[in-house]
Amino acid sequence: MRINKFLVLCLTIVILIGCDNVSYTYEASVDYEAPNWTNDGKVIFIKDSNYVKIAHGAMGSEQWNVEGSKEVLTLCEINSDGTGFTEKGVVLRSEDYAYALEVTGLSSAGNWVTFGIEGLHIYVANRNGTNVEEVGDGSYPDFSPDASQIVYQKPNQGIWIMDRDGGGDHSAWADSLNKMPSWSSDGGRIAFVRYEGWQDEDLWIMDISGENRTKLRDNIRVYQPDWGPPDSNAIVCSFSGGTRVVYLDSLTPARDIEGVGTTKWSPNGAYFTGTDEEGIFVMEVDESNKIHIKP
Repeated sequence: MRINKFLVLCLTIVILIGCDNVSYTYEASVDYEAPNWTNDGKVIFIKDSNYVKIAHGAMGSEQWNVEGSKEVLTLCEINSDGTGFTEKGVVLRSEDYAYALEVTGLSSAGNWVTFGIEGLHIYVANRNGTNVEEVGDGSYPDFSPDASQIVYQKPNQGIWIMDRDGGGDHSAWADSLNKMPSWSSDGGRIAFVRYEGWQDEDLWIMDISGENRTKLRDNIRVYQPDWGPPDSNAIVCSFSGGTRVVYLDSLTPARDIEGVGTTKWSPNGAYFTGTDEEGIFVMEVDESNKIHIKP
């Protein structure tokens, strides 16, 4: 989901064809997407640059040239106070694909990152943006705390777990109704969304073995959840128009945070990062001291 504002850059190349002067403008719309935390409290995210080639004819006419378009995904990192922004490296280009690269989850553990592309594959790379490798088909990957395994949504087959290199692939609950998994911070459980009917999306948890399956909340219509630290006893879930903090203790009511999306809990439990209409933010879990670290 792209909800950030567009930043437009223009690069112009002039080419002479026969007797007509034709100029080409490459316009790049840039989104910053899928923010998440590193183990040491920094924020990683994807810079999504879409370059479209426009032809300007001799009479000043314009023609969109879709065949000349391209998309570039760059892994970025920034401190939680907005300082120290760095582009780590390009992790994917669209030359080989005929449609947009829609990021489905970005997860970091140790010196590793993993991300998924809707309708394509799951990738693993070093945190510095190097050694990008495709490891399997699926979406919404999330690392185990030690980065040795990845839980993910396999196409039409539910929740699966594989080793970081793509080996050892096995099901945790192979049911196509199960989607958008998240590995718990204590390493022993998985949270996920189960689609049991039209607009009936429930939050479930289970052991990584697939046992002890429990519906935590019924019909809450959320996207990929994210576990808080073990002592928080809570999971944060994004939904259309906001974020919901859901407590494992069924007696504690959920808490809604309006106007934010794709929210992730910091390793120390003190902060959230996510996106809103102004960009990527960091704020304390009580919603105070909200700052935007990337517009």
